[in-house]
Amino acid sequence: MTLAQKIVGERKRKGLSQEELADLSQISLRTIQRIEREESLPRGYTLKALAQALAIPLEELTPSTAPDVAQAEPPAAVVPVPPPTAPEAVPAANLQQINLAAFAFLLLPYLGFLLPLWLWKQQKGLPGHAAGARIINFQIMWCIGMHLALLLAFLVQMVSAYYFKARPSFLLVGTFFFLYFLNIAAILRAAIQLRSGHRQVFAKWGNLFIS
Repeated sequence: MTLAQKIVGERKRKGLSQEELADLSQISLRTIQRIEREESLPRGYTLKALAQALAIPLEELTPSTAPDVAQAEPPAAVVPVPPPTAPEAVPAANLQQINLAAFAFLLLPYLGFLLPLWLWKQQKGLPGHAAGARIINFQIMWCIGMHLALLLAFLVQMVSAYYFKARPSFLLVGTFFFLYFLNIAAILRAAIQLRSGHRQVFAKWGNLFIS
């Protein structure tokens, strides 16, 4: 309890108004009001006059805040706990490098996933490496799909030549160029997505081979 609270409590217990306490203590009403609002701390004569007017020992007002302060335990210091350090994510530039490395399929189809796979292993284990895995999975599936499509086109061409005496040579070549242009478009689309901050590239293809 503060000194002001004790003075207010004693005054009300005695049934005195602020004006009556001011008359009894010969202290101005303005001073009484400031003391009770804790805008002023009474000392010396003022404190003694208040004790006499309230008919209480001076000692009850003099050490008014000391016991409370002594008994009050200081609040425990709050030690800020730093947030856990998250592992560094794979930079978007590295994912873009993995994606663009798939253009190596233009030299050799298998390089379309072997070179990105080598780059991807450098960042494996970091958050965000799943996007690189999806890029490689797509290239592996494209490579397998290209071989199967070319094999099917070759079989169709052979059957046509045997049974119908026709050789649709455009079928094999057309399938080859169609699949190459398809992969180029897929890589460019992923590059645009990564550049705009979208990492869910090839999300519909899943992680069939690596993850």
